[in-house]
Amino acid sequence: IFNMSENVKGMQTGGIVNIAKNVNGFQFGGIANLAEDVKGAQFAGVVNVSEKSKGFQFAGIANINKTSSGVTMGVVNKTGVLKGVKFGVINVTDTVESGVPVGLINIVRKGRYSEWEFSVSDYANIGVSYKTGLKKLYSVYTLGANFLEDDLLIAGIGIGNRTSLSKRFDLQPELITYVYM
Repeated sequence: IFNMSENVKGMQTGGIVNIAKNVNGFQFGGIANLAEDVKGAQFAGVVNVSEKSKGFQFAGIANINKTSSGVTMGVVNKTGVLKGVKFGVINVTDTVESGVPVGLINIVRKGRYSEWEFSVSDYANIGVSYKTGLKKLYSVYTLGANFLEDDLLIAGIGIGNRTSLSKRFDLQPELITYVYM
C-alpha cells in the first residue's frame, strides 16, 4: 500500500502512495508519488510531486514540481522552471527555459506573451480577443457580436503563434473555433 525509500533504481509501485528521495526508473502510485529527484517516469491516479523531474509524468489530476524536463500530462500542471512540454487543461509555469505549455489556460509568469485585440469584421460588428501564453504558442479567447443583421453572439477559443519577420513585421497565424449563439 505504502512504499518509502531513499533511492529507487528500477520500479516502485504502491496501491496508495510512493515516497522516495531519488528515483531512477519508474514510479507508479494509485493515488500519489512524492520524490525529490526523478529520472524516468511517474504515473499517479491523482498527483505527482517532485523537486526535479526529468522524463515523463502523468497524473489523473495534478503534477507539481520545481523543475520539469520532458513531457508532463495532467489536468493541472504547476512548474517553477519548464524545460519540456506540458499538456493539461491548466498549466501554471513560473519560467520557461525551453519547451512550451499546451492547454486551455496557460499561465506563464516570466516571459509571458499577453495581448488584447479589438476587431471589426463581416461576421462580427465588434469583437474582443485575449491572447496569453508564449509567443511560440499562446491561447486565444474571443467574444463578439453582430447587432446589425442577425443579433448574433460569438464565442471562440484557439491557439496562435507570433513570429518576428523583421523589426517592424510579425507573422501571427491563429486557429480559432467559434460558436454562434
